[in-house]
Amino acid sequence: MNKESKKSFSTEVKKEILNLKPENKKQALSELYGMLFSKNSLKAQNIYFKSELVYIASRVEENLEMVDELKYSISYIKSNKIANQKIYLIKIENQREKLEKLFQDLDDIWILKGYFISSGYIRDPKKAYSLDIFIENENSSLVLYDILEKMGVNVFVTNKKSKEIVYVRNRENILDILIKLDAVNAFFKYEDITIKKEMNLKISRSINYEIANETKKIKTANKQVEMIKKIDKKIGLNSLSDILYETANARIENEELSLQELADKLNISKSGLRNRFRKLEEIYEKIMNK
Repeated sequence: MNKESKKSFSTEVKKEILNLKPENKKQALSELYGMLFSKNSLKAQNIYFKSELVYIASRVEENLEMVDELKYSISYIKSNKIANQKIYLIKIENQREKLEKLFQDLDDIWILKGYFISSGYIRDPKKAYSLDIFIENENSSLVLYDILEKMGVNVFVTNKKSKEIVYVRNRENILDILIKLDAVNAFFKYEDITIKKEMNLKISRSINYEIANETKKIKTANKQVEMIKKIDKKIGLNSLSDILYETANARIENEELSLQELADKLNISKSGLRNRFRKLEEIYEKIMNK
């Protein structure tokens, strides 16, 4: 298996989003805001953004390049957890007021992109319909919640292990978000997988329904046959009325037929046949209670 095939669905989405560059400073600032805010990097005078993924660190740097008012530095440190793993560190120091002014007029779509690139996760639709964005603080999660709610998304927020999680569990809403993120290829892949999944579920439900019906039909027929045999053994079928005798014989000779099929054979309604079996059951219960 090559490296490409090992990529998660989330990574594919992020790579596709990153292929589309911001066209102007407003878009760059909006995406930058989402990336920094989701990581709680805007809480102090000095801003430190960390990422283990080079493509995310590169995107932050590209956006900063478009905002020529800001000075920054980029470096990396070695991870204590994974050997040869680099953690990229971007510093924007002593420019808090300038940043606050720059972040006044932003684009919600590009803010959403920033959140997702930095902290988003979409589960493979073969497994579940699930989109989660893991955020470092409550205020940042509420900003994203409001953005998605304004877009008509059925969105939820929860807290888990000191992280805020903004999440979506609706297939249609996830598809809408993919379009808003400009992840068109991911949208079609997601839709294709989910359509096939829904079709397979319908087929499976249909098969299970047929099996359940067949099982029910067999159980009902077996119960009726056993009842008729007990009546025959105790009092004989000849003691029954002509209609009930006809019904009992028809069932004994056609054990494989459903109630509807047996009713058709006797040229009566299904409810009429049920009434006949009800009378046979009354006779059976009287016999067994003696």
